[in-house]
Amino acid sequence: MSEARKYETAFLAVLGAAVFLLRGGGEIAFPGILYALAALLALNLTAEMSLRRWPENEWLATAAVLVNVACATWIQRISGGAESRLWVLYLLPIQAASLLLPRSTAMLVTTSSALLLSACAVVYADIPVW
Repeated sequence: MSEARKYETAFLAVLGAAVFLLRGGGEIAFPGILYALAALLALNLTAEMSLRRWPENEWLATAAVLVNVACATWIQRISGGAESRLWVLYLLPIQAASLLLPRSTAMLVTTSSALLLSACAVVYADIPVW
């Protein structure tokens, strides 16, 4: 299976999990969440087409993964912050990084995802830092 196909499969699996977690959630701000999910979908479709065209471009893959981290943080924020069930979206950039990037860059993406998820928990759940 090509790297682009692996990326596409991972994205669809994570988006499917997000849709499953969204069901029955009254705390979700509509239509903002729909715009955010549409942006995430558009970003990933564009990234997938670009990676098929230029599969050896590491900077393109890194940029796509880092923007995925930003989108996951945006979606987490507008869907309830620390109490949101959409934390699973942070798995998308981690999975994509492990498939597309060298080990050092994948570790950077994994660390940034963990830090942003922790920041959401501290900011929105009033968890004391000290």
